[in-house]
Amino acid sequence: MFERLKRALSGPPSEPAAPVVPSEPGRLDWMTRTTPYRFRTWLADPSQRDAVSGILKLLIDRELTVEYVDEPDGRVRLDMVSTFEGWAAVTRPLWTLRRGGVRVRGLEELDLFDDVAPDELERLVRDWETRAYDRAARRRMDALAGEATVRYAIRARHRQPNVRSWIHVAASAANHTPGLDALLLESAASEPDADLAATLASAVAGRAGIAELVSEPFDPPSHLVLAVARRRDKAADAGYLIAETLPAPLDDELTVVLCNAARRKGLSTTAAVRALRNASASTEVRSALEAALESSDADVRGLALDSLGSVFGVGARPYWQAWLASSSAPQRMAAEDVIGAYGDADDVPLAAEHLGKIIRRKSSISWEPPRGSEIIGLLVRHRELPEAQAAIADLTKRWPKLPEELRAWLRDHHPDLVPAEAAAFSTAEDIAETAEALLEWPLPEIKRDGREVYLGFWDTDQFDVRDRFEQLLV
Repeated sequence: MFERLKRALSGPPSEPAAPVVPSEPGRLDWMTRTTPYRFRTWLADPSQRDAVSGILKLLIDRELTVEYVDEPDGRVRLDMVSTFEGWAAVTRPLWTLRRGGVRVRGLEELDLFDDVAPDELERLVRDWETRAYDRAARRRMDALAGEATVRYAIRARHRQPNVRSWIHVAASAANHTPGLDALLLESAASEPDADLAATLASAVAGRAGIAELVSEPFDPPSHLVLAVARRRDKAADAGYLIAETLPAPLDDELTVVLCNAARRKGLSTTAAVRALRNASASTEVRSALEAALESSDADVRGLALDSLGSVFGVGARPYWQAWLASSSAPQRMAAEDVIGAYGDADDVPLAAEHLGKIIRRKSSISWEPPRGSEIIGLLVRHRELPEAQAAIADLTKRWPKLPEELRAWLRDHHPDLVPAEAAAFSTAEDIAETAEALLEWPLPEIKRDGREVYLGFWDTDQFDVRDRFEQLLV
């Protein structure tokens, strides 16, 4: 009875809504969870063609297919197909080639859609809202490109501010569409939505990294970079990242913004401090970098020392001298790189002394580039000095005891320092001369945290201590 009364009051049942029919059905549906990523690039040096297979062997065995195409103009094109997921499917092979010493020029991604109909984009967004971690949905999102798609996603985000998927649409299309730097930065500078502004600016920062990787020019409008860096939200962080790629000297207004950011605490400080390495020398820049040297973040401190060396050269000598004498291994390693890169003949005695300590240490950790490589470069530049000659001779004499990564680096960069193959290092005199120095345990420190007191060996070279314990346990 009650059901009949309800039907009488509500009227006849409504017809179900007709399903949304996309104007061009199935464009993105062509992309499934198993659709690979196809792209192509060109060797900067065609003569390195034979080296590619060896460098990419590990990826070829797992996920990558490479086809070589000889083009009429003499270039060698690499057509690649990767089954890896996401943007890393493209960047992994490119970075692997770079680390192997092979540079490429240009990048062309295939299987992208820059004219997806609005109703299909709406359908993708609804799918993404409910299945963001579904591999098929992620693959379709990665296939978006085109300025029209970026503009539509921005407008849709304004209409539906609670639907975050539109940010992903804008990011994907922006990342896969070159030539939109000015549009993205202009939109990011004036965008009231902090999340959307950060996404658009971050896409430009990402394009900067890819442009460097594939040897393409990257020249964003500096006034728009400044406008983004001046924002008071997380979008400014992307502006600092872009500023790192700008040529020296930086604009005075941008330098002021970066100096203010370098004095603050937080993740944004890292990019700002690194960007200041391209600033002109000034009292304000020195003050900001000196403030960053006092940061509680070891990475920020190391970057501040490097930027001081880049901007002021030997004017940063008091800092790297103090850091080389520090009990902190990260600080010593940062100073080793900076004195090697920016030091001059006056720094050779200290650098030579420190290199002797480095090559007498044993560590189970490999570094790339190897530890001490920058100092070796400084000694080679000033090898006419007696201290440099003695340090290089000591390095050569200890060849069998050097870490393998350092020996490989020397073969590639300084083959004249590699001793002759007939040289023998097995005599008792050689062994005695290359004996390891005794390890001295540093004095412990006492630290208080509220009502608790800690006794420990803080901020010291734990690698050497750990390695010595491992040797004693054998």
